[in-house]
Amino acid sequence: MIGKFFLRLIANGLGFLLADMLLKQVDFSGNWLVVVMAVLVFAFVNTFIKPIVTLLSLPAIIFSFGLFYLVVNGLMVWLVSALVPGFEVAGLWTAVAMGLIITLVNWIFHLLFDWDDEKKVQKA
Repeated sequence: MIGKFFLRLIANGLGFLLADMLLKQVDFSGNWLVVVMAVLVFAFVNTFIKPIVTLLSLPAIIFSFGLFYLVVNGLMVWLVSALVPGFEVAGLWTAVAMGLIITLVNWIFHLLFDWDDEKKVQKA
């Protein structure tokens, strides 16, 4: 359980760093502490706030065949940029692009490390 949590934190951190490298509108002020703080706040936001926002925006998600979920991810990134000093995202669409990058990095980590506990239980 704790190992899975740290793998997700590492994946999110790599996603944040990759987004910083790929997107000119994302800035961490060149400080590693800002990246660590942003990743920890992002984990908190994804755990407690994102489910509520997802539930409230469920009609838009269904109507858009799931594409609005990208906007929800972007809103979570944008919220983190508002909460963490030194982490700047230029706008909502940049935050959506960053959310997409973070999601792709998490997906790759998920494929590489196979952190599903349910699969391990079924195999036993």
